[in-house]
Amino acid sequence: QEFLTNKNEDIEAFFPKFIKLPNVEELNDLLQTPPTQPIEVREQVLDSDLAKLKKYIIRSPRVSIPELSRLFDGAITSPSPSGSVANRHITWDLLVKIPLEVVSSLFHIKIICDRDKQDLSTATIRLKRPDLFGWLKSALVFKGEEKEALEDIAKAEHELLNKAKLWNLLYFGNLQYIFAYVAAGNFIRSLNIKVVSQDFDLSLVVDRILTVVTSINITRCLLHFIPQLPTNMPYPIYSVIKRGTCEVRFDGSVFMKMQDKIKSFHEIDHVS
Repeated sequence: QEFLTNKNEDIEAFFPKFIKLPNVEELNDLLQTPPTQPIEVREQVLDSDLAKLKKYIIRSPRVSIPELSRLFDGAITSPSPSGSVANRHITWDLLVKIPLEVVSSLFHIKIICDRDKQDLSTATIRLKRPDLFGWLKSALVFKGEEKEALEDIAKAEHELLNKAKLWNLLYFGNLQYIFAYVAAGNFIRSLNIKVVSQDFDLSLVVDRILTVVTSINITRCLLHFIPQLPTNMPYPIYSVIKRGTCEVRFDGSVFMKMQDKIKSFHEIDHVS
């Protein structure tokens, strides 16, 4: 693969920073904003799909930003989600988690993403952590809920919204919204807690490309989140704090302590 050597070519040549943080009503259209010029890809794409994606990608042996081209090539070759939730993570991460991490680094900000670990305990207190979450400067700005079967997408959305009831200045500063998604079967739905943006069928190349574009545009929005973030975060929401043989998990309203030997969670403190 041959790379262009023009050092002036950078992420903003394709995805310039938004002028301002969009309001909720503007997000539906804005999250599908194409790059200012198509991203060069090497993988084969059907002519019919390429015609629909001409604003987004162009086949070329030469690429301007290898990191961007790899994201879109990965979307083209990504397998359709199938099997267990763990297997589906491969596709979901290629289209959501990895673009968030890669593009944020190109913009010189750091989004830290993590997945909830499978809970094998016999706890009677239900944990409230989403399946995927992302922090920017220790503040929660992104989260996702995932299910194996398509018919469970409404359940995933309900669980996501149910875990979003806590909203105060201490943990979200002056933010008006954060980003989220729900995934089930072959479908993924982007939303911002209040407004659904769009459903994507990940068995289709076109929709996989558009999912990556959405993830990139979310990152462009996150650049404007920084001045709105809280400045004195006591603990990042959904963080895990290790204390000797115990883990303490914080969900924003309560600390949960897991005894390592008996594998059960106990509510130990409320946060007002």
